[in-house]
Amino acid sequence: MMCRTVAERLATVVKQPVVVENKVGASGTIGSAYVAKSAADGYTILCANNSDLTLAQFIIPKLSYSPEKDFLPLVMAVKQTVFLVGNAAVPATDAAQLIELSKKSPLAYANPGLGSNTTLAMEMFNAASKANFISVPYTGVALTDVISGQVPLTVFNLAPLLPHIKAGKLKPYVVFQSERHPSFPDIPTAREAVGVDVVAASWFGFFAPVGTPQGITRQLEQGIRTVLADPATVAVLSKAEMQIVGMPSTDFSKVIVAERAYHQRLVQRFNAAK
Repeated sequence: MMCRTVAERLATVVKQPVVVENKVGASGTIGSAYVAKSAADGYTILCANNSDLTLAQFIIPKLSYSPEKDFLPLVMAVKQTVFLVGNAAVPATDAAQLIELSKKSPLAYANPGLGSNTTLAMEMFNAASKANFISVPYTGVALTDVISGQVPLTVFNLAPLLPHIKAGKLKPYVVFQSERHPSFPDIPTAREAVGVDVVAASWFGFFAPVGTPQGITRQLEQGIRTVLADPATVAVLSKAEMQIVGMPSTDFSKVIVAERAYHQRLVQRFNAAK
């Protein structure tokens, strides 16, 4: 949704059409691989999240692209908050009850991002709480199955969860960030729930194939940041519970390097590679 919103508005800034091609599958790596092999001429860029660019290389064997060598970071666009939620039938009213419930009988959670930062977040949460949450890999219908009761729990970005939480179909238990979310002040962070920081913020950013001329990347970066600063864009993305960042390429590159090192340590610790 964010990628399409920015693309539609970017067309007016760069004065030429911008077409969105959905390349889904393999935890998002199909789209990344496609752009990595594209001509470095500025006509094909990537909109992807941090799992594709800072984690996939440590999780997926024989990845067909190099996140480090094949892309030039342009802009970190938005961040999204990740929650652990359950359906209305789960007989737990808070995180403490949910953890105790899982110790008595394992609780499955629909994992929509196998090999993503949400997977690592749940591994860390399991270890810290000594709970027994079991990952069930999903590709596209995780929320539907959780709401219908086929699986009790899931870990997801807030935006698609929000209408179902408001409707009473889902209950939030834990937020995987360093502070409570202003929209849900009663929901604890992982540190508050189990004594360990579990941060799984999901960001989306834009990238160009390596070798794209600096003049073109600079123009793209400026154009995307202009779109993100526009009040109309802010209104649309904020309504979807996305935090607009608009981080420039120099700072974005540093974040990526640090996050790769962090994810590599976690994968080794929890033996999370496929």
